[in-house]
Amino acid sequence: MKSRTKKTELRSILAIVPIWIMLVAVNCAVAEIKLPHILSDHAVLQRNRPIHIWGTANPGSSIVVKFHAQSASAITDVAGAWSVWLSPEREGGPFSLAIQGDGAVTLNDILVGDVWIASGQSNMQMPLKGFDKAPVNNSTAIIAAATNPRIRLLNISRKTSKSPASDISEQWAQCTPGSVPNISAIGYLFAHDISQREKVPVGLIVSTWGGTPVEAWTSDGTMKSNPALQGPELRADPIWQPSGIYNAMIAPLTPYSVKGILWYQGETNSSPLARARDYRVQLPALIADWRMNFGQGRIPFLFVQISSFMNPHEYWGLIRDAQRRTLDVADTAMVVSLDVGVRENVHPPDKQTVANRLSLAARALVYGEPVEYQGPLFRQATTEGVSMRVWFDHAQGLVNKTSAIDGFEVAGEDHHFQKASARIDQGTIVVNASSIPNPKYVRYAWANDAVPSLYNAAKLPLSTFTSEEHPEQYQEVVVTP
Repeated sequence: MKSRTKKTELRSILAIVPIWIMLVAVNCAVAEIKLPHILSDHAVLQRNRPIHIWGTANPGSSIVVKFHAQSASAITDVAGAWSVWLSPEREGGPFSLAIQGDGAVTLNDILVGDVWIASGQSNMQMPLKGFDKAPVNNSTAIIAAATNPRIRLLNISRKTSKSPASDISEQWAQCTPGSVPNISAIGYLFAHDISQREKVPVGLIVSTWGGTPVEAWTSDGTMKSNPALQGPELRADPIWQPSGIYNAMIAPLTPYSVKGILWYQGETNSSPLARARDYRVQLPALIADWRMNFGQGRIPFLFVQISSFMNPHEYWGLIRDAQRRTLDVADTAMVVSLDVGVRENVHPPDKQTVANRLSLAARALVYGEPVEYQGPLFRQATTEGVSMRVWFDHAQGLVNKTSAIDGFEVAGEDHHFQKASARIDQGTIVVNASSIPNPKYVRYAWANDAVPSLYNAAKLPLSTFTSEEHPEQYQEVVVTP
């Protein structure tokens, strides 16, 4: 009887085994193909460049990707990863993107256009709805009129990681009054202007975090490659740890084709002096780092020179000059924001001017329009007796917009600067100070809360500068009042 019972039980088990196997197979097929969240409905794919589509599935399975009139196939590797490249497409849409294998995924409402990343700290993060006690000019009207099917938004949440992440948790959204209040004001205004002027869909990826240093946005490999990038020890905060934000908020974006990058950061690196001195090396390093990791050549990198703000314990002049010197890096442009600063508010409400100037830089550098996009930039200074003559690029129509030309200082061999008088002379500036009979160096708008007085014919302001070769070595220590 026991033997007959065991045989009956065995037959029952064998009878249900095929059903169990089928159920497992069905469940595997249902969850088979997975895409990174950056590949979602409403996405914008970069036009005129190879289109990268990737994801995971069961190891050894066949994947077919169909988009528009194209088709590409791949076999997943032992880890289940797969990747295909589609030929460049012109702007257009909406289209569908279909991925087939052991199962199928279809993405809808896909546009082909230009993808821009907006990154940095709080002045780039500042949303259209503003911060508490820090509004954005005209935000209510901008938000109400924000329905735009040609603009798509990807707003990445703030997080850190000890190693490079492969995915984010957010997906693309359509541009509506409901989706824009929390999006970067500068990023949105830039995207809106570019979409209108270039007649092209724009995808805006916002990856920002207020109060963060440049070290946190730079990959570990680059940070460890040069001791000069590491600077003084950062405070014990995850947010401030080198590479932590890069790993979580930039690394997952690097497989995605983009048009360019907007960057507004530097305020957090303005203190202490030891950290401010390093920014001259760190910003060019970040640009090279991102270009290397995105693997798309010299991606245009447009950055904002930090504005004016009264904080006696920081070194904003040194940071602004370091940003100006970063223009030596190819395919970069700098927006001067001195004239929109508010002395008592680190988050000035005029984000329109900054966005418009970024758009102007993009139109010239990226889209090839013959427009002046840069304010006057220091070229060189020559000594003429007791005076110095300062020469500029981008200075056509140089004009003073205040009662007197303010903000110039000169110094002798000791690098101790004194306030100087200045006048325009045929597109150059002649400066002198009675207390400095043998001037050797000249600088402009060095104070934290400097207000510019000089503009070119395009109504773009003169940038902070110093003629010193290494101002970081001679920066006066701020004395607490």
